[in-house]
Amino acid sequence: MSTTAVSLGEFQRRLQSGGKSLPTAAVPAAFTYKNFHDLNNPRCLHLSPLSQIAHIDVNAFYAQVEQVRLGYTDKDPVVCVQWGSLIAVSYAARNFGIDRLDTFAQAKEKCPHIIGAHTAVYKKGEVEWSYAHEATGATGKHPSTATNKVALDPYRRESRKMMRIFKSLCDSVEKASMDEVYLDLGRLVYKRACELFPELTDGEGDEPLPEIPERLPEVLQWAGVVIPSFEEEGKDDRITENSDSTNISSTPGYGFDPKLAPEQLPLVSSPDHSTMKHTTNVAPLPISQASSPKPPSIAIRSWCDILLLVASQITLEIRTTIHFELGYTTSCGIAPCRTVSKLASAHTKPNNQTLIREGPPLHRFLDMYEMHDVTGFGGKIGKEVARVLGDPLGQVLSLTYIRDVYPTVEMVRKRLAITGLGDSAPKVYDLVRGQLRVPVPAASTNSATSVQTYLSSKNFRKPFQVRSLDDMLGWMKVFVADIVNRIRETDEEETTVEDMAIQAKRQRVARPRPTKITIRYLTEGGSASITRQATIPRILALEELREVAFDKGMDLLRQLELQWESLNTGRPMWPCINLGISLGSLKMGENEGIRLIDGFLKKLVIQEEIISTPEEKREALAYKSQKRLTSSVDIMQSLSMKHSLRQPMLVPSSKEERIVVPSSREGSASLEENPKYCDQCNSLVEEDMAEHLDYHFAMDVARQMDAEFEVEATQMEQSQADSKKRKKTIKGKKKVERGQSRLPF
Repeated sequence: MSTTAVSLGEFQRRLQSGGKSLPTAAVPAAFTYKNFHDLNNPRCLHLSPLSQIAHIDVNAFYAQVEQVRLGYTDKDPVVCVQWGSLIAVSYAARNFGIDRLDTFAQAKEKCPHIIGAHTAVYKKGEVEWSYAHEATGATGKHPSTATNKVALDPYRRESRKMMRIFKSLCDSVEKASMDEVYLDLGRLVYKRACELFPELTDGEGDEPLPEIPERLPEVLQWAGVVIPSFEEEGKDDRITENSDSTNISSTPGYGFDPKLAPEQLPLVSSPDHSTMKHTTNVAPLPISQASSPKPPSIAIRSWCDILLLVASQITLEIRTTIHFELGYTTSCGIAPCRTVSKLASAHTKPNNQTLIREGPPLHRFLDMYEMHDVTGFGGKIGKEVARVLGDPLGQVLSLTYIRDVYPTVEMVRKRLAITGLGDSAPKVYDLVRGQLRVPVPAASTNSATSVQTYLSSKNFRKPFQVRSLDDMLGWMKVFVADIVNRIRETDEEETTVEDMAIQAKRQRVARPRPTKITIRYLTEGGSASITRQATIPRILALEELREVAFDKGMDLLRQLELQWESLNTGRPMWPCINLGISLGSLKMGENEGIRLIDGFLKKLVIQEEIISTPEEKREALAYKSQKRLTSSVDIMQSLSMKHSLRQPMLVPSSKEERIVVPSSREGSASLEENPKYCDQCNSLVEEDMAEHLDYHFAMDVARQMDAEFEVEATQMEQSQADSKKRKKTIKGKKKVERGQSRLPF
């Protein structure tokens, strides 16, 4: 971790102390009070032309996690290793020419003192991850893929820590991935702007905002790399000659009082003006104009520019908090919309901020990118849009060409309709202009439960393929434990104050739980995975869920093994080269918790005791049969009140005894079957399939209970008849006198 000479509180004090007041150069703008007040409205703040959206990305996240965990600094060349490959390379290691395409052996050749930290692993048969085999540059020892599976749990844990900080500092946060977030800064900017410029609260509606002040408060200083427009780059001398030299930020990225020595602030190093790429998110070192080209002049021309300046200081404070509390450096982009802020955060990595102003600077920035660079358009759709709308000669990048050649939505729609993408026209039109307005959810409602499926899988490489069901047992434990641990992490991440109050009363909080398990099996020489699926009960208790998912997963594999020959694959089932387990179709569990039918029935079973007399046996049998009949009807009532059952309706059991049971079709259905077709009814069903299958299962349970009762009753009656017969036979025989014996015939 980088060492710093000041505390977080001292740093924030210095940040707010400001520097020399920045003057402005106002130009006509059509912003209204409504545009400004919309920043304080969660429902439409992203639609305001003054909106400020940030994207923050952790630099070389996996490598930084290992660097901080092992106590290294950001000057040490750390790489994160998975088996022999690199999955993250620190920027210190990149200085040696190392990249993610290198193997660890190749990285050691480029940098003999490279520090290779292997990911945590799950060892075969274990349910908890660990750093079982620490790897360093000196030993180079790594765990074996034959007996271990990579665990990403430590990185998800650190991601949760960062999310807690983001949500504590901003009210509109969306987790984009493990190491990146979107922040809508609208309400934070609105609040701070009202404190700095009270005149912004004087009007409302479509009344235009007042002119920007001639000079800004000293506390407002640029914090990041400000992208200039073509005009600012080409007329730099004219702006400087006709304006006060402080009317501009003398360097892109300059944002603090130059009296503060760089070593007094964290994360500081020299900028590279020749490429407009910096390595600082705080204050660059003084620049020698004789040795560096003169940077473009950045004028403050509108309220939009001022609010961007405010936003840059807010994100700097947030990123500094992340660094002080967790030790991680980040990169940030701020722009009017999400798609542009995502591009901006990667523009001047590492450890910097890129600021995109509305208007010509925004177009100047987008001119550097292609359609496939934009999130959501990196696949086939993006390539197809670029092919249809882009420059046929390939001389102009697609975003610029589409914006200039297609000035209306209808022109874009007409062209895209050729390939069936006409509905995407409004989105493409706004995207190439940097105006695709997508909201960032409020932090209180944003949740990771949008994920409906948890997946864990592993490739079994030669010569370590899995060759039998017994050999798969240990891996099944690992897969299920991996998924259940992630569900536990989601529970912790989403715990609210209300949840804590419920837990304080020793009640269980309703949580989303999977209701389906799927296995994807690939045998050696196979071209496609074979899939099997089954329903599982919604179980709140995670330890119980782990046991049930393990048993069900193994049942699916056993059924697949029995059915293998009928599949006509032309290959043996074993060895297995890849197995994936997924738990999905999440539904909310009840507060009381949900138990398996096995546990429910165990509670109803009468413990067998030593009963000597026939009268006691008859009483026990009658009591037992009544209990069984009651429980069987209660099960059917609680599971499917929609169906009419012929059994006598008895008083249902208490709420605590209500259960959810699995389907009787335990995994025999594949994904390709119609999910609404019931092969037991030979018809399609309109209700929820899981509930319908639960009805069949309840009927089977009732019939089984009745059959067992009839068998026991018959056995009891037969036993009583045999007993009477023996007594009558003995009673009719003559007693043998003393000294005599009965002959065998």
